[in-house]
Amino acid sequence: MKKNLLALLVVALSFCGCSYDKYEVGSELQVYYDDAPANGWHDSAIPEGQPGFYVYQQFRFPEITNSVMEDGAVMVYLCEGDNDVPLPNVFPLADGRNVVTENMRFEVKKGLITVILEWSDFNFHDNLNDYKFKFCILTPSMKTKVY
Repeated sequence: MKKNLLALLVVALSFCGCSYDKYEVGSELQVYYDDAPANGWHDSAIPEGQPGFYVYQQFRFPEITNSVMEDGAVMVYLCEGDNDVPLPNVFPLADGRNVVTENMRFEVKKGLITVILEWSDFNFHDNLNDYKFKFCILTPSMKTKVY
């Protein structure tokens, strides 16, 4: 009886074998450097001193595809000498007796990176320099089925 039950169990398990697909995912990191001249900033069209006032520069990257937006990553760094400062970041700015913070951040859309500078008092501060940015775009590769 035990032998028959064991044989029946082996046969039943062989018919309901579990299978799954295994995928290996790779990616490619592309690194670009670009300058942002001090005279290249545009304002947000919101009046200075009002919440939402900022300045920005845009950088076009056709490498930012739907695939990057869904499964990849974009990182932006401010290059300061030998240091790469990751964005977003907040910098103190001495303006007379007041201390104002400067927030440097970025937004990503398909094909476009916008670097944004805004101040905690929503006023323009004439401290814009020629900046250099490092843009890192992580593009996922096609999923490869591994057997």
